[in-house]
Amino acid sequence: MEENKRKIWSEDEINYLVKNYSNIFNSELCEILNRTELSIYVKANKLGLHKSNSHKSKCISKRNKMVGRDLTKELLTSLAKNYKSKSEFQKKDPSAYSTSRRMGILDEICSHMISKSFSIPEIILKDIISKLYVTENIIHNDRNILKPYELDIYLPGHNLGFEYNGKLWHQKNKNDKIKLKLSNEKNINLLVIIEKSRDYESDIKTQLIENINMLGVDITESDIKNIVIHNPYQLVYDLNDLEKISKKYKSFKEFYKKEYHVYLKISKLGLIDKFTKHMCCRRKKRELSEIIDKVKNYEYLSDLIKKDKGTYLYIKKHKLNHLVKDLKRLR
Repeated sequence: MEENKRKIWSEDEINYLVKNYSNIFNSELCEILNRTELSIYVKANKLGLHKSNSHKSKCISKRNKMVGRDLTKELLTSLAKNYKSKSEFQKKDPSAYSTSRRMGILDEICSHMISKSFSIPEIILKDIISKLYVTENIIHNDRNILKPYELDIYLPGHNLGFEYNGKLWHQKNKNDKIKLKLSNEKNINLLVIIEKSRDYESDIKTQLIENINMLGVDITESDIKNIVIHNPYQLVYDLNDLEKISKKYKSFKEFYKKEYHVYLKISKLGLIDKFTKHMCCRRKKRELSEIIDKVKNYEYLSDLIKKDKGTYLYIKKHKLNHLVKDLKRLR
């Protein structure tokens, strides 16, 4: 009975926890309230209590001292160079990431990293501009020229800027009008490329040609048309890293389940066969003769859909509707 009574939280204990939980280590609260860490954690969770940011910083500093790391700006800069994105940095070295953010140097030491929110058409535009102006100083994603707004591409030698406006992001976006106004005030010629189709390369080249007078006297229509754009995803993803991850798996099923994000990347790069050929249980490319033979087993389309949905979806995906045109439909 005494043990059960001791487990009940008194009003004073609850008030103390509410007042102090955000800034005191749980180990200290255990001694003060004579409770286990689990009990403290469960009660705080039920009350919706959280640690303060300053306390989290103390925890990080304490942990860094325990592992013998003095996270100076120089060391943090060196550590950040090991990662290609902020998400990777945060996942693999959370203490260094949090310390960098707390010190206000996160953006600075991560400037070499690729943002996860990259835009493929913007990458294509940047690639084209870099090939048109090989000898020029090109500034990317700058927030000082039209401060505080970001300018996708700027050529100071030509006083020329470029923006790519996607349909979704820039639809009725007031910032676009402000950027144009600021550009005019600074006498910057701003060429805005507007998304008109999913054929980004053709879309961008066409609009550059339509505004060729803004680009400079040395650039011709054929210069733009003849630019070769390689797979833009290769400019974002490190192929060596993707291949190393793929080689860790012997089973395609396990690889697909545990590394779905990698699967999507190599799929976009057209490297599925190359990077997964060593795996077992890999999906084999279906032969057309195999599909035709499967369809022949059915008289009604509804039966094919019901009993062999995989084949039906394959037909729809690859636009092979002519293979099922003779199957009967239920009325």
